[in-house]
Amino acid sequence: MAQLTQIPVWREIIQHADSVRGVHLQQSFAGNPNRFDEMSIGQGALFLDYSKQCVMRETLGLLAQALEQQDFASQRAALFAGDAINKSEGRAARHIALRSSNADAEVAQALQKSLAFAEKLRARQVMGATGKPIKHIIHIGIGGSDLGPQLLVHALADAKAPNIIFIRNVDGGPIAQAMAQLDPEETLLFIASKTFTTAETMLNADTLLGWITAVMGREKALQHVVALTAAPDIAKAYGVADECIFRFWDWVGGRFSIWSSIGLSAMAAMGAQRFTEFLRGGEAMDTHFYNAPLLQNMPVLLALLSIWNINVLGYQARAVLPYAESLSEWPSYLQQLEMESLGKSVDRDGKAVDYATAPVVFGMTGTPAQHAFMQALHQGTQIIPAEIILIKNPAHALAAHHRMLNANGLAQAQALQQGKQVDDKQKSFSGNRPSSTIMMDELSPFALGQLLVLYEHKVFTESVMWNLNPFDQWGVELGKTLAAARLKKDS
Repeated sequence: MAQLTQIPVWREIIQHADSVRGVHLQQSFAGNPNRFDEMSIGQGALFLDYSKQCVMRETLGLLAQALEQQDFASQRAALFAGDAINKSEGRAARHIALRSSNADAEVAQALQKSLAFAEKLRARQVMGATGKPIKHIIHIGIGGSDLGPQLLVHALADAKAPNIIFIRNVDGGPIAQAMAQLDPEETLLFIASKTFTTAETMLNADTLLGWITAVMGREKALQHVVALTAAPDIAKAYGVADECIFRFWDWVGGRFSIWSSIGLSAMAAMGAQRFTEFLRGGEAMDTHFYNAPLLQNMPVLLALLSIWNINVLGYQARAVLPYAESLSEWPSYLQQLEMESLGKSVDRDGKAVDYATAPVVFGMTGTPAQHAFMQALHQGTQIIPAEIILIKNPAHALAAHHRMLNANGLAQAQALQQGKQVDDKQKSFSGNRPSSTIMMDELSPFALGQLLVLYEHKVFTESVMWNLNPFDQWGVELGKTLAAARLKKDS
């Protein structure tokens, strides 16, 4: 596949950019009263408004041609067919199969085992080794074994959820706090590790298992351990009972694993029915991504806008602003999904790329962000596109709060677009700062499933344009190796 400048239509895209740069967004809206209608799209529980991006109708048409010239259709088909598209690791990336309502028997059986156990936890029917019901879960994981479950638990936990604590960092402080606060006889350890050898995770697990062992001995303490892993034999050798091993497979990448048994904490927090609705939301976005024409395809549109901003306009960062405290984990989740998948400088063919790939993704919840870093978005020297996520119908009855929340989100998009011109230059700002707004009908499992898959496929689409493998992450391995050598030296 060609690199960007070798794509036949790319020169035309660069020439077209000259005609776009001189047009302020205010002019674009004034010249086209239908701009919002033409540059927005709904899909299921999501609505995307990209009318405040610095693009013309022709822009996306040219970018779609470039994507087609990168053999997008066949690569998308290979993804959905379960082909071994993760070439550097020699395996498939079949996470789509985890959320299919027509999943094969092995996947369906693993899901049902997880859902059934989650329901027992919610009903306080899981007993510890000393006969006390389990009330607390300590989920021990890092990266993809942590970020997805945290996002869902924070967003969708209900009144029946057990107390769930996440230990992601090898820092002993949070572990000591958990051990001081919880009763080990009422606590389960979820060890979430694809390989069951992740150094940080296993040290944390050993420490917490030692805490339980001190109360009841190791044999009974192991009855308080649950393994979420693609390495069941290693988990069994650790001492985990077969019935407490919830497996997935090596074709599930960590940052795409929330749909598997890695999501067991989320299942316990939200219940089997609502987790199934989450899967159906993801599946609905899969179907849309596979079937919709490129310029009516929500993940493709987000990807094309990102590529335009990064590779043509030169904007190397993006702010992510969910206007909902329930989505406070969204920026962290998205950082891993995008920056680990696309933070590459060598393409699939082993050639160095001469164009920008992954932008810096950062963010926080909306109104706190306005009082933290958004000054730089309005008046800073760098132009940083923004993504604003709003929820139409809140899950609470405090209507005045929700009106103010959404009014702030919409106002920020408007301010970034139009700017402000006054005589005092310090109080003026140019506007013409791009943003997109995603409106969710409500923060439902279905809507959140759609949102996660929207960005999964956005990332895949970008990887096709940039000719990258989004399913490996070799860059993180060196630090692990050096840390292990340093520990060995210091011991």
